[in-house]
Amino acid sequence: MVLKRGGDLVNKKSNILLFLIFSIFALILFSCSNKQIKYSDVAYFAEPVIQDLCLAFENEDFKDFSYYFINYFSTNVQPENLEKLFINISQKIGKYIPQSLSYSSIKKVKNKYIISYTANFTNEQEPVIITLNFEKINDNFKLNGFSLDSPKLRDK
Repeated sequence: MVLKRGGDLVNKKSNILLFLIFSIFALILFSCSNKQIKYSDVAYFAEPVIQDLCLAFENEDFKDFSYYFINYFSTNVQPENLEKLFINISQKIGKYIPQSLSYSSIKKVKNKYIISYTANFTNEQEPVIITLNFEKINDNFKLNGFSLDSPKLRDK
């Protein structure tokens, strides 16, 4: 009978030890996966793209810019299509107002980073939301897509 009690005590200690090890492992795994992303973590690849985009809307220089801007993309984009898109957006919301750009938020989904900004444009009363989508490809970040959103852009 003494051996059984001793065996139970050993089993309880083993179970407690296994539980503690599992808890520590789960805590480490959970804390690593929920790391908060800060803008400073992504600014080195996002800042040049957003600054160039705003400068193009400020200068309304879309022909040459469209050819230059495709270098940021992870996929094949036709510069002519970008130029048409930029012209269409510019006709609706006007020029970018310098120094009005403001970082809004960042979200990471798998290997993609979604970064949002707000900026003011001359023909839009509310701030325009600019969203850049980046994808990490072989330790490089490439633009996977972008969008601009405002009341005038939503009007058809």
